[in-house]
Amino acid sequence: MINRTALTSLAVVGISATSWAMAAPVRALTLLSKPTVIDSTPSFNSSYDVSFALDNNLLTDYVSLGGDVNTFIDFDFGSSVLISRVDYTDRASSGVSNGTGGGGDFDNVTSFDLIFSSDSIFGNLDDTIVSVNSPGYANTDVVFINGGNGITARYLRWDVTSVLNSGSNSGAAEFDFYTSTPEPSIIAGLLAVSSIGIFSRKRRG
Repeated sequence: MINRTALTSLAVVGISATSWAMAAPVRALTLLSKPTVIDSTPSFNSSYDVSFALDNNLLTDYVSLGGDVNTFIDFDFGSSVLISRVDYTDRASSGVSNGTGGGGDFDNVTSFDLIFSSDSIFGNLDDTIVSVNSPGYANTDVVFINGGNGITARYLRWDVTSVLNSGSNSGAAEFDFYTSTPEPSIIAGLLAVSSIGIFSRKRRG
C-alpha cells in the first residue's frame, strides 16, 4: 500500500519548516552526500541544467522547460539510506539571469510531494509519499521526515503538485538531504531504562 502523509508549514527563523511531529527531533543530523539525478523534467536550456539543483549554490537554479506541475527530479542515493530531513530551496532567479538571485515569484512552486521508494519505479506499492505545502518563494523549506526519525529508501522523487502561475518554468535552486542518529543522551537514557528493567526482573526472579 502506498503511504501518504500531508505536512503543514510553520515559519522558524525566517525559514519555512515542516515536520510530521511539528517539533525539532531529538536526534543528531548528518548531511548526506549529494545523490545522483537519474531522471528529471527537461531543463529550459543548458544554462539551467538539473545539476544546478545540487551544486551547493542557492543562487543558481535548475529550471524546467515549462514543466509547471509536471516538473520532477528523481534522485538515487546509491544504496538504501535513512533520510530524516530534506531541504528544498525554491528558484531564486525567476525572470533574471541564472546565478544573480533577486528573481520574482512567477515560477514559484507552492506544493510538492517527496516520494520515497526502494526501487526506481515510482507509483507502485512500495512508495511512501510526503506532501509539503510551500507558500513562500525563493525560500528554503526544511522538511523533517517522520518527525526527524526518517524513512529508509534508495530513491527519492521530488514531484511538483501546485504552482503559483500556470505555465511556469518550475524548478529548484538547491536540495540538501540529512540522515539522523539518536543523540548520545537519548541512547544513554534508553540504556539506563533497559538496565533498570533487567535489574527488576532479576529481583523478581
